[in-house]
This record gives sequence, structure tokens and C-alpha cells, in this order.
Amino acid sequence: MQNNHNNNQMRKHINKLIVKEDIAYPTVMVFVCNTLFLSSLFMIRNYIPYIMYLIFASISLYVNFTPFHEASHRLIATKKYHYINELIGHLSATIYGTSYTGWKYLHNLHHVHTNHDNDPDNFYSNIYEVLVLGPFLDFIYFYNYVKRIHTRPVMEIINSLSTYSVIFLFYYYVIQHNYGSVLFYYYFLPLRFALLQASLVLDYNAHHECPTKKEDNIKSTNKVSGFFVKEDSPLFLSLFMQNQNYHNIHHLFPFVRFYNYQTIWNNKHIRDELLSKGTNEINIVPKMVSDSKEVMEDVMEELKKISI
Repeated sequence: MQNNHNNNQMRKHINKLIVKEDIAYPTVMVFVCNTLFLSSLFMIRNYIPYIMYLIFASISLYVNFTPFHEASHRLIATKKYHYINELIGHLSATIYGTSYTGWKYLHNLHHVHTNHDNDPDNFYSNIYEVLVLGPFLDFIYFYNYVKRIHTRPVMEIINSLSTYSVIFLFYYYVIQHNYGSVLFYYYFLPLRFALLQASLVLDYNAHHECPTKKEDNIKSTNKVSGFFVKEDSPLFLSLFMQNQNYHNIHHLFPFVRFYNYQTIWNNKHIRDELLSKGTNEINIVPKMVSDSKEVMEDVMEELKKISI
């Protein structure tokens, strides 16, 4: 009862802090500008060094996550303009070569079962597994959806499988017409780097070694405070993580749009309340170094046992 009361109090504070417009214009602009940039980049691919294309295409594909993610929470537009939300959701999902409908279901599971075995984002146990599996996040999600397909409504299955079928037929058509190398070097490869970054930022840094949502909702998601030390480069950190350095705010209040996370966190009442209840603040580089050392120590111990 006390937790519910506190949550209701925080919701009241949030409703006073932010105004929810019918259309989230910043998110729409991110999608439009980023899609135009990616399209333009592809058109001039033969006139720039490939490494430059790879870097900027990977960043652009990574940025595409924000409209994709916001659409899955119906945060781009209110019910009155729901078609804008669905349009951007489907288009941004297509850029990732995945089903918007299927991913919405899996992402909802992530919120319900955060850090639990049933969480589709909980696919690794250490940083090395993230580095190996993260680039293939789209295949992991496809596998996770197919694994659960027998539990899903018929219309959702038809929608998801139809989307995947169209995407695979497009890939087949491109390869059959001798553009397979273009597909690989100018789409498939930069997408791997984009998904790796998304895995490190959104899965690993936000949730690794956190308790499950059922055990402790507030502690189930980290607040990332800096690269090396607390608040060492907050603006660049927010750009780098697409404001998901406040991922704890997203999990606690999924009705809040991504560009309002910082406003919520900077509210003294809310921040103090969350910190007093154990919200964990981490710095990216020390955490990754520490976790890497732990894994290597475990590996060395196992090797010693084998040699003995």
C-alpha cells in the first residue's frame, strides 16, 4: 500500500512537471531527419570512403532506436493521432528488418519480466557474451518471437510473419539481382555495429547484475551517471545513450517521453525518493573494466582446475 501511495505521489509530481502534447514533435523530427540522413548517405556511398559510410550509417541506424522504441510505447502520438505512431513504428521497424508488432510484444515482456528468465532481453551473463551476441540482436528477437508464437493471437502472428516474409523476399530479390554485396556492406554490416551499441547501452549498462522487477522494481534498472566518474560529461552522455542514461526513469514511468527523462530525474523530490530506495548509479567504463576482470578471473580459475 505504501509503495502504491508513493508511486501515485510521484505520478502527480510528473504530471505537474511535463506537458504531454498530442504529437511528440521532437521524436517525429528525430525519425524524419535521421531517415533522410541515412537515405542521403546511401545515395552518396560511392563518393565517400567506405569507413566513413560505415561509421555514420552505424550511428544513424543506432539513432533509429529512439523512434522505434517510443512508438512501441505509443508515445509518439496520442490516441487522436495514433496512425502517426503506428506509421513511424512500422517504418522504423522495417529499417531494422524486423516486425513492429512482434517486437512490441517482446518489449512488453521485457518490462513485465525485467531481468527474469522470461525477459527476452536477458540473453547474456557477462560482457563478452554481449560483444558476441549483441550484433545479432535482430536474430535473437526473431528466435524469441518464434519460440513464443504458439501463445500469440492469430492476427498478431499473421501481421508479424507477413512482415518478416516481405523483408526476406526483399533480401532474396536483392541477392538474386547481384546486389548481395551492396546489401551486406551497406546495410547488414553497419546494422551489426548499431545493434551492438544498442545492446551495450540499453541491455548491459541499464540492467546487468540488477535484481528482477519482481524482487525490487526500483533497483531493477541502473541510472548511468558518467563515462568515468559521476556526471563527467552529462550532455555527451545523454546524446550517446539517446537519453537512456535515465533508463531507470523509463522503466518506472514508461508513459514519459524520452526527452522528458532528465526533467523527471532532476526533480529533487523524485530523485531523492529513488536514491533513498536504492536506485543504483553507475559509470560506464569502470563497470565494463570491472566486469571484464571478473570474467577473466573466473576463466583463469577454470583453466587452473583443468590443468590440475
